[in-house]
Amino acid sequence: KKLLGVFIVGVFYFVLVYHLTHLYFTGRHGVEYFVLAGGGIYTVLFWAGYMFLGTILPLLLLYHDRFTNSRISIAAAALLTIIGGISLLYVIIIGGQVYPVEIFPGKEIINYGAIHSSTMYSYTPSIWEIMLGVSGIAIAAFLTVVAVRILPFMPRSLADTDIDETFKD
Repeated sequence: KKLLGVFIVGVFYFVLVYHLTHLYFTGRHGVEYFVLAGGGIYTVLFWAGYMFLGTILPLLLLYHDRFTNSRISIAAAALLTIIGGISLLYVIIIGGQVYPVEIFPGKEIINYGAIHSSTMYSYTPSIWEIMLGVSGIAIAAFLTVVAVRILPFMPRSLADTDIDETFKD
């Protein structure tokens, strides 16, 4: 429980530093505005998906006195953290690709061909991409279960008499 909270706060810190340093560079203001304020679904996914569902709500479930001793709240916090992480990955990867970029600054492009770089395009993942993402999570979960069963991570007994005195709180 404590380790999950530390990881959530650590990732939040790095995301905060990432966005603050990108706001420092003048050339990145448009991208940061797009992600943080004016990007439509990407802004909603960042603030509602990552910040609320993936950061604030799990920390509340882990550290509020009402929820802190519940196994269900710890499992919900872990699940919400995964959902928030997926939202953040979607915002970074897909949002970064759909942001309209001026390829030749200060130049007039006479013919765009089949694409118009000033237009923000939408992206819908295909069934194969969805299956690839779900299978990646499934493989990671399977390997975690196998590692916990094979490697000596879990205690053999939870009895108080079997706990080493040096590791008691």
